[in-house]
Amino acid sequence: MWLSAARSKIPKVLSKRHCDQGEAIARAYAGGGYTMKEIGARFDLRYSRVSQIIRAAGETKR
Repeated sequence: MWLSAARSKIPKVLSKRHCDQGEAIARAYAGGGYTMKEIGARFDLRYSRVSQIIRAAGETKR
């Protein structure tokens, strides 16, 4: 599984039940705790789609 021991609990931002999936994806990436590959695996999306969502939200890794 892609979660390490330090990230054993999935934060609210990556909850599949989040009302706005795009916002959750952008926030997870911007927070610096997850790679696009990890986010894609969590939401069952391809890397390219995750990249498009992040780009559309205007988020950059901090």
